[in-house]
Amino acid sequence: MQTLSRVSAILVLLGCIASPAMADSPSCRCQLQAAMQKLPSMVFAVDGETTECDKHAASLAEKSDAPLKFVVQQLFDSKAEAQQALISSTEHMLADFTTASTCQASGTTTIAGQKMSCATSAAALADAVKSATDLVEVSYKVGDEQCNCPTKAKQLAEESGKEITFVVNNEETCCPTASKLNVVRAKYQAALQTVSKSADCEKCTKGDSDCQGCPVTAGMKNLPRLAFVVSGEATTCDKHAATLAEKSDSDIQFAVQQSFDNKQQAMLMLVTMTEAMVDDFATPATCKMSGTTTIAGKKMHCSATASKIAVDLKQAMDSVKVSYKVGDKTCHCPNEAKAVAKASGEETLFVVNGEKTSCELTNRLNVARAKYRAALQTLANQAAADEASSAESQS
Repeated sequence: MQTLSRVSAILVLLGCIASPAMADSPSCRCQLQAAMQKLPSMVFAVDGETTECDKHAASLAEKSDAPLKFVVQQLFDSKAEAQQALISSTEHMLADFTTASTCQASGTTTIAGQKMSCATSAAALADAVKSATDLVEVSYKVGDEQCNCPTKAKQLAEESGKEITFVVNNEETCCPTASKLNVVRAKYQAALQTVSKSADCEKCTKGDSDCQGCPVTAGMKNLPRLAFVVSGEATTCDKHAATLAEKSDSDIQFAVQQSFDNKQQAMLMLVTMTEAMVDDFATPATCKMSGTTTIAGKKMHCSATASKIAVDLKQAMDSVKVSYKVGDKTCHCPNEAKAVAKASGEETLFVVNGEKTSCELTNRLNVARAKYRAALQTLANQAAADEASSAESQS
């Protein structure tokens, strides 16, 4: 009876972990992080006490001389079985989240948690979500070499005698099972970011203050922007600018720090400024007078901490990759894309985080923005982890 009570308590705890109430708590400052917390997680149980930290669980087991149990919706004696249950549960949640379903009664379509009355908009969102999740890939690290081919990785491992490390969005593991879970979580995060990007754009266009709630969204607004100016009226929306120009029969001016008559010149200025800002943001700079080091807009007295942050930011930014789409074919090699385009006669689209363009200049801008977003997300994740650690130590 006592054992059943313990199991019930553990299951209640697991339900709380995945509940919207916890996801909406003040500690989840970023909406993306809050949504990620809704994914299934593994809880460790030792003699009635539960924790999400494997190290704390191991310590409890050693102190109490009690067996370590694993909870994913139900209690498991085997960690491997619990991990498989976790992966299956997470995959199921991802499939439900990214699959469009239409209610015959109301006619609304639900995709990625969004209810839509317009089938066309729902289909467009579904395509965007699929494009984003399809970009999530595993790379393989063997010693100092990294590749995207599992066969090559296996060959390198056999030749060098070193183990294979699976890398997904900077998450590294030598365990294929853990890597599989990382892939599913990364796909879910990519889907969330796609939906969030669309929602944030709509909120900020309307002047909704909610878009300030996420540090990533707020941080992205600090990047340089291209403004369109028509007869003294400025807007960041190209369609609105075109409407103003048509109504007033005036030319559109393009503003990035200064005014341009030519959009291409303004775009070049925008790309150059954005790339420089992103580079400065992630590069540590030490003041010889004070000895402080500035990284990601923060001044620090500890150079070791600043260096660690710089390494984390670099890893996050290096994870941003460009893929190439030519017709129905997608590849990751620019030379292959060029050959396919030449053979098919179709144009090459550059794809970065679901953003597609045939313009090399726009692609450079998309890459710089994606790197900045990745850096901001890393900082937000670290802040949330520090906050959770502080809360756990005080409890």
